Amino acid sequence: MANIGPSDRAVRLWSGALLGPTALFTLASLLGLPHRLAPAFGVTALYCFATGLSRYSPLYQLLGVDTGATRN
Repeated sequence: MANIGPSDRAVRLWSGALLGPTALFTLASLLGLPHRLAPAFGVTALYCFATGLSRYSPLYQLLGVDTGATRN
């Protein structure tokens, strides 16, 4: 049951790819951001990757959103 379309999937995968290292660099104090932001970046990166790879978003299902639906 996929509810994430190709464009949405690409955005999620790229977001995860950017937020993952951001979380690690924040923990290592390389970006000058507060350490308390690192878990939020990390969890968001994991969620983006998981939903992008599976093409399924529980939040989208709850809200009734389907970006993968074809329109005629």
